[in-house]
Amino acid sequence: MTSKEDLIKDKLTELGTKLGRPDIILIVYNPYKEEGIQKKDADYLMYLFENVTFSAPLIVLSGHGGDWKTGVLFPYIIKKKVNSYKVCVPYTCSSALCYTLFKAEELWTGEKTKLTQIDPIFEHEGEWRRAIKNIRSIDPSLKEKARKTFDLAQKHVNELSKPPSVFRYKNMYPDEFQHREIIIESFMNKDDHMEELIQKDLVDLEVKMKEMEEDADKIAKEVVELCQDFTIEKDVRVVFASSKEIPAEGEEGYYLAPLN
Repeated sequence: MTSKEDLIKDKLTELGTKLGRPDIILIVYNPYKEEGIQKKDADYLMYLFENVTFSAPLIVLSGHGGDWKTGVLFPYIIKKKVNSYKVCVPYTCSSALCYTLFKAEELWTGEKTKLTQIDPIFEHEGEWRRAIKNIRSIDPSLKEKARKTFDLAQKHVNELSKPPSVFRYKNMYPDEFQHREIIIESFMNKDDHMEELIQKDLVDLEVKMKEMEEDADKIAKEVVELCQDFTIEKDVRVVFASSKEIPAEGEEGYYLAPLN
């Protein structure tokens, strides 16, 4: 009987053949676990790129976000090790996970692609708050924390938006990026943190996008679904999958790495 791991590996190969992208990395989060991105994920991503040679990989993402400070690290880690990469979102890429898009060469979309807000969330007196919605709070403590959190996030967005990036615009001024107001309004300030960007938002942001052909989109969705099933069955928070073998000290290499 074919294992879930073998099915995922075979489907990755099929996707790579269909898209002409032999180097593929999947990062898929358990849809039923509230805990999303954590620091150990960035550590593992660094391990992956330090131990496997990828050439212009395609990064397939699925998840609801998590620790935004860790999410910001993903594109820096990837770009440190490869000259270019593309991102594929068959279903949903939310919140902090969306930062991975910023330094991508291109975003590949499908019929069910959904991107949500990237504004930072922080804890205040036992409650999770959106920084952008509390920078004018009448509570001095809340206002200060919100301002510091949002300013730090905006600093990273500024840096990640500088060319080359997933955005088409090229001309930059020192310490500024074009479309600042559009990024804030469309990608950070909608009414609900999980509210998605519409097509007009992506066009206004000048995101470099490519719509996958129907059969490729189908395979991409299938491999994400297999990974989600794997996280649920194994009761893990996230799974990293690679089209290339990942070396493991003292044991046979592997293609799938679950993290709790």
